[in-house]
Amino acid sequence: MTWNDTNLQRALYRSPLRHPLTGRLMVVVLGTLIVFGTLISTLNLFVNVIQGYRVYLMAQALAVLVSVPALLILWYLDRRERESPWIFVGLILWGAVIAAAYALLINTAGGMALMMAISDDSALQAEIESAGSDIESVGSIFVALLIAPPVEELAKGLALLLIFWFLRSEFDGVRDGIIYGALVGLGFNMLETAQYIVNIYALTGSAPYLQQIAARFVFLGLDGHALYSALFGAGLGLALQTSRRWLKVLAPVGGFSLAVLAHLVNNSLTAVVFVVTLQAFGLEYGTDAGLAEAAVMPIWFTYAVATVLTQFPFYFLIAISIYFSGLWEQKTIRDELSGEIGSSITPQEYELLLREPLCGLRTVPGYPDGVAREIVNAQNELAFRKWRVKNEGNDPEKDSLVRAWRRDIELLRGRQIPLPPETAGLA
Repeated sequence: MTWNDTNLQRALYRSPLRHPLTGRLMVVVLGTLIVFGTLISTLNLFVNVIQGYRVYLMAQALAVLVSVPALLILWYLDRRERESPWIFVGLILWGAVIAAAYALLINTAGGMALMMAISDDSALQAEIESAGSDIESVGSIFVALLIAPPVEELAKGLALLLIFWFLRSEFDGVRDGIIYGALVGLGFNMLETAQYIVNIYALTGSAPYLQQIAARFVFLGLDGHALYSALFGAGLGLALQTSRRWLKVLAPVGGFSLAVLAHLVNNSLTAVVFVVTLQAFGLEYGTDAGLAEAAVMPIWFTYAVATVLTQFPFYFLIAISIYFSGLWEQKTIRDELSGEIGSSITPQEYELLLREPLCGLRTVPGYPDGVAREIVNAQNELAFRKWRVKNEGNDPEKDSLVRAWRRDIELLRGRQIPLPPETAGLA
């Protein structure tokens, strides 16, 4: 067997999910969440427009299609040690099926409670009416500013916490956190885009496919929800990567706070700048329904400008996090594999490792491209595992997973070495 055949077993290494009772309980919980999440999304579709299922399916298909470039970019960022494709799929599904559905339910309930509270306050109603507004508009604004950011970030962030707690061997640092967070956010954006399109179709009879895609996939989908969740993921990754106890606590809290703040900025300042910039082009729409009548290119351009102007600090944080996590990864791999020269890595391969560019990936001479990539991946996994074991205060030479990765490298090179009994089930 090679590492590809044992990804799930290694992901669950020393995980509470390996315990039969915990594993079954998690399957039941996740299954229940998925079923009810699907029902919530379906109910929302049919409440808005019973005949709108074709619009919804088309919108969902388009949202998935335009998400492909973002997925390819995230797959490239994950080049040093490939995660299981099932983790990619699972995170996207969590964002689309679970997070989006339950956030919709809570946001709706919160908005209704808020409007009921306003309705019971005659003085407040009078003030709202004197300002030329109405209860529903004010309620929508409060939901967008006060309820949606924390609720939606928590719904998405739970997926990252589950990996952090239960699949710790698959969570190596800041880069993994950014990738995982972006995947959840991308899944959330896929479903929410379809929901917005079908909701506007229910109001106007016109489905703004391209307009919504232009506004919600400004930078190939690596904006909006993908950005917010990536900030929280980076915080969790930093907590794993650091040895400072205070940072292990503050990094996740700070990451989540930044995610909520970025979301709040988008729902407030970014939206205002978008409308003002659009008006500068002589265009007005005022509502989501009016968006269906606007031209696509001005929407994309103005939203891109608004996003850059108001959310640059958050993009900058992600960029420098990727940069410094890349440096950390390179140093960790070089340090940990220096003790493997002559066994898991040859002197020639180690020289290539020392010359490996920050944004590139070395190869292994003398092997087909596919096998060479698997060897490099196994070497990097070995390095990260050794670092993690040392960071936990244990001896890597006594770690079963370290031995399993070493054996995989030997098998990939074509040397059939018997599997030690203590690594059974890991390789």
